[in-house]
Amino acid sequence: MPIYEFACRGCGPFDVQRPMARAAEPADCPGCGTPAARIFSAPASRAPIAAGVRAGLAAEERSRDAPQRVNGSQIGHGHAGHNHRHTHGTSGGRPWQLSH
Repeated sequence: MPIYEFACRGCGPFDVQRPMARAAEPADCPGCGTPAARIFSAPASRAPIAAGVRAGLAAEERSRDAPQRVNGSQIGHGHAGHNHRHTHGTSGGRPWQLSH
């Protein structure tokens, strides 16, 4: 039977072994009895994980309950130092829309 991970807002994460048919159901926290939602984490692996993948998984884990916030100045600027106003290969001066 698979083991699923749940997170209680007051007590923290805990594991529950249950049939796959009940995977989506909330589970009662063993500490306080409050229904807790299932959380998704990377599966356990015995194979070595590349440093970049490991860093990505760690960032995902940190942002599980508090995702990183971005402001408007951080969105849509692409690569630093590049001017994205050129229109070569675009349609109607819209750099996000490629022509055929």
